[in-house]
Amino acid sequence: MNEYILVLVWLAFMAFVSMLLPVKKRVTLGFDDDYEQDRFNLAFCIIVIIPLIWIAANRPLWFGDASVYANRYTSSPTDFPPLRDLFTRDEKDPGFAFFRILIKKVFGGTYVRFFAVIATI
Repeated sequence: MNEYILVLVWLAFMAFVSMLLPVKKRVTLGFDDDYEQDRFNLAFCIIVIIPLIWIAANRPLWFGDASVYANRYTSSPTDFPPLRDLFTRDEKDPGFAFFRILIKKVFGGTYVRFFAVIATI
């Protein structure tokens, strides 16, 4: 429950900061000068998102269904099986199984990196 509160406090704090600091800029969209929007600065968006990715990546295993995803990730193979085996196994979602093996091959076997990649996407 503390993770939910931490996320809500962080978002409320950054919403308050966005009202105090000039973090929005007016942008003209398209070729029509009449259509303008206020957009947040990219640096401000990154500052808001990075702690949320860190919180999502380092969540404890008892938090939600994190233990199920962590167990599936650590038990997945490190090499790609033949494509026909990937689609004929009893996987609910062979596309996500392929993606999970790809993340494990690129980023290693720890589930914290898996959660960080998923949160970033």
